Amino acid sequence: CRTRSFWTEERRCKLERLAEREDGTVRAVVWRVDHGEQTSRQREQLTLKEEQGELHVKEGPAEYLGSRLIRIGEVLLLPEPRGWRAALKEAAGEDTELLLQRQDTLEPAPSS
Repeated sequence: CRTRSFWTEERRCKLERLAEREDGTVRAVVWRVDHGEQTSRQREQLTLKEEQGELHVKEGPAEYLGSRLIRIGEVLLLPEPRGWRAALKEAAGEDTELLLQRQDTLEPAPSS
């Protein structure tokens, strides 16, 4: 039996607008979408950066930090995020859903 040393969780949000920065990052204004444990509809700002063939949240609320963007509307960014800038620009202001995957290490088992 194989076990994973991490757990994953999906985060969904709707893209309102974005701005490209000189350092190559993208600042996105998004709205949370009710999904699973995520039940508040709140406006957030995320900074996205491409690193090692994946697109990650580098700045934003704690529950988004380190998450990777895996889908923009119908555009799947796996296994490589080709065309992600164009997809984000096209999606901005169109009420397009973004799908992020959060991955964290498991907490140690409580001692008895």
